[in-house]
Amino acid sequence: MYIQVKLLAIVPTLETCTVYFFYHGQNIVLPIKIKNCYLRFLLKNIKNVSPAPDIYDTISRVISACNGYLQCVILYLYRDGIYYSYLRVGKGEKVLDINCSFEDSLVLSIALRVPFYINEDILQRQGFKITKELLKRSLTS
Repeated sequence: MYIQVKLLAIVPTLETCTVYFFYHGQNIVLPIKIKNCYLRFLLKNIKNVSPAPDIYDTISRVISACNGYLQCVILYLYRDGIYYSYLRVGKGEKVLDINCSFEDSLVLSIALRVPFYINEDILQRQGFKITKELLKRSLTS
């Protein structure tokens, strides 16, 4: 089953960023590290600033030119340290799941403001639950 999540935060470091997703239903946070080279695209789309077209704008226009639309993004698999995702593209009654890198699908979901879904098994295995005890420990240490 796929669970809709919210993008909670993007925390950059020198070489990577950590993207945090939140599943409110079970108070689970899923951190995923990505390369810093994607940070510019993420921030551009979060701030809605468009200095020049990029590949994500082009992908969006191609989908639209084919009379399609991006319904959502689905993070469906985690294997050997790699997250796998689909762009779910709709066209009329048809739905097509297009395999896409996690980083690219993340940028597109933000750029096109579509829901992001994560396989529940990934949330349970890779995420951590936010509890009162965890918050107390974090705030007192």
